[in-house]
Amino acid sequence: MTRDEWEALYDDIATAEAKASDSDNGPLEIFNKMVLKIGENSDSVDPWINLIPDSYGLCVVKSGFALLLSMAKAHSETRQAIFDAFTTVRDTIGAASSRGVPFQSHSSVYRVAGELYSSIVDAIQELLAIVETRKESRWRRTRKKTQLRDPKEILNSVKEKAEALLAEVNNCRDAVIQKTGKDTQQTLGKVEIIYWKAVEIRESVSRVQKGQDTQLSIMENINQKQDILLNLSQCREESNEGLLQILRDQQKKDQATITKLESIIREQLLARPDPYIPANRREGTSKAVITLERLFRILSSSLTGTGASYGKEFDLDVLKMRNNDLHTVMSSAATIHPTSQSQAFSALNHDRFFEWMHLDHPDLLYIDGNCQVNATDSTSPLSLLCARIGLTMAKMEPDNVFVHFYCGLHVDPGRNNWYGPDGMIRSILVQILAALVNKDILDMSFLNRRSFIRDLEDHDTHALCDLLHYLIQQFDADTTIYCFIDGISRFDIDFRGTFGLLKVILEGIEGIVEDDTLKPKLKILMTVPFRSSQRLRRIIDDEFYISLSPHALGGRQLSEGSIESSIQNPLTPSFGPSSFYRH
Repeated sequence: MTRDEWEALYDDIATAEAKASDSDNGPLEIFNKMVLKIGENSDSVDPWINLIPDSYGLCVVKSGFALLLSMAKAHSETRQAIFDAFTTVRDTIGAASSRGVPFQSHSSVYRVAGELYSSIVDAIQELLAIVETRKESRWRRTRKKTQLRDPKEILNSVKEKAEALLAEVNNCRDAVIQKTGKDTQQTLGKVEIIYWKAVEIRESVSRVQKGQDTQLSIMENINQKQDILLNLSQCREESNEGLLQILRDQQKKDQATITKLESIIREQLLARPDPYIPANRREGTSKAVITLERLFRILSSSLTGTGASYGKEFDLDVLKMRNNDLHTVMSSAATIHPTSQSQAFSALNHDRFFEWMHLDHPDLLYIDGNCQVNATDSTSPLSLLCARIGLTMAKMEPDNVFVHFYCGLHVDPGRNNWYGPDGMIRSILVQILAALVNKDILDMSFLNRRSFIRDLEDHDTHALCDLLHYLIQQFDADTTIYCFIDGISRFDIDFRGTFGLLKVILEGIEGIVEDDTLKPKLKILMTVPFRSSQRLRRIIDDEFYISLSPHALGGRQLSEGSIESSIQNPLTPSFGPSSFYRH
């Protein structure tokens, strides 16, 4: 309603109010009592204010309502009906207000509230018209004339609008509740998703933390192992340096031997008497039919046949082959895993090894290493074992004889004069000859048969084994000959009859060891990095054979100190049956 309309209604109310009495039952007193009564249950908000927020309009409505009650006092039923109707409307508005739905916040509620508001104003106007007995008021003249309705109908119309407001508020509230419930379910679902995501994140963080802890532990272990490996590497380098110094000393001795041999050969080339043939034999009674120079040429060449020409030039550098092989094996130490070294070292803890080392009789020890190595590798942990035992013993027993041959370094017939079993036995013979010359005890008078010399020129395997037997017998009883033959299985092949030659040589060496009249202590150590074939294994007697366990325990490396300690301490306990196999 506009302000002019409110003022017109207010003028009618003021005119009617002027005629009212001033008793305690006057309109203002009744209005105050009514307001007091309907406000008893209101905690904070007057329901009418919720319906009619305009203060001026609210004042007019309340004034009109009070005037109606005053003017209808002559008609008690009408007066009571008006009072009850507006009380019901007030209660309905109060109920609608208590639903928590502001009338101005929702379009549908706002519309229905406006209709109720209008019906209340219209009802006041119509009821005033009914109870007014005077001439038509100024306000009535401004309105279109209409037929007056019954008061009950007017009041029922207001009640219906009030109930419509309550129903709309309830509908709106229900819709809000449903939406809130739906939103709550969605929110709950999202909260549950967030919860499980949080659980997953927490578990992931926990796993990451555990992983980080594990990585930290692994890194600490790696650092510790690196420190250990660094210490082992330093010890190994120091040990290698010590052994290499021994090797350099041996090279000096070999150079002296080579110089001595060159002097002898030069004398022989000048047709001087062979100093290694006794004087009585040089006179013609029983003298050797070959010179030392010729014998070296036969043993150093891979050519065969009685008519073979060995050339006029002779290079004694072939004696350096052993030291070159030792240097190669020692250089491979850095590539051999500590676990494999530890397994090879377990051979030194074997009771049978101590028998081989310390008994004052010739002996042969054949070791199957059972190491996890590449079959194509030229050296193995057992190669390093042989080299370091030999060099350590050379330091401890410098007057004894040390012979080495590493089969894995001599497997190419096109590039190596020392290939195969034939090259192996010839290399051993050259080293034995050099040792006899170095000790000034070589006697060649036994080489007095041309047929035997022809067999040597043909590199006959049986003749070469016999020559080895003869030469070894020339050492005195106080001498120990250590002969290391590593990787013997590299010649366990049928190419060019290689295995047949190997079988003859192994049987010949075994026969020399078993010679009851042999003067020096011959110690033969043969190794196979993995496990021997059955046919190779059958050649070796059980008393000479041991097999290392592939799961040998212990952490000692193949260093000079550890080997020297084990050799000097024959009481070191063995690992027991689990560490080796004896057949």
